[in-house]
Amino acid sequence: VISPLTAYHFGRISYLGPLANVVILPLLPPTMMLGFAAELTGLRLFLLPLWLLLEYQVRMISLFGTLG
Repeated sequence: VISPLTAYHFGRISYLGPLANVVILPLLPPTMMLGFAAELTGLRLFLLPLWLLLEYQVRMISLFGTLG
């Protein structure tokens, strides 16, 4: 749906975008829940799993950014 608009404005479409979304999007709900739980409770218990999820997401975004 957004691809024609992207192609018009930027002159190209990333072929890796759908793959990057498949890799990263399933992790967003647990990341958001852990972040919310850490903020709500103030417990450091949630910070390590949250950090691991965020680190993975940043590394995947960086990887797909360099490939595209």
